[in-house]
Amino acid sequence: MNRTKAAWILAAAADTLQIVLLPATGMGALSPVNDAIDVVVAILMIALMGWNIAFLPTAIAEVVPMLNLFPTSPHDVIPTARSS
Repeated sequence: MNRTKAAWILAAAADTLQIVLLPATGMGALSPVNDAIDVVVAILMIALMGWNIAFLPTAIAEVVPMLNLFPTSPHDVIPTARSS
């Protein structure tokens, strides 16, 4: 499996997990779990794809309240894969 495909799978899995956990994390009860998922995915994405400026908008979106309700990880893979 190449790195780009692995990054797509990681992004989809992370966003799916966060959507499944949304009822619990939506009210903030498990937001540390949600934050931990974001940090782990960020580290793995950088390990898979290398550092890219395209990761910054997603990092910002994850800290803005209510904006982090939308899946953002797949949007990191597109520009990063094209620049590789």
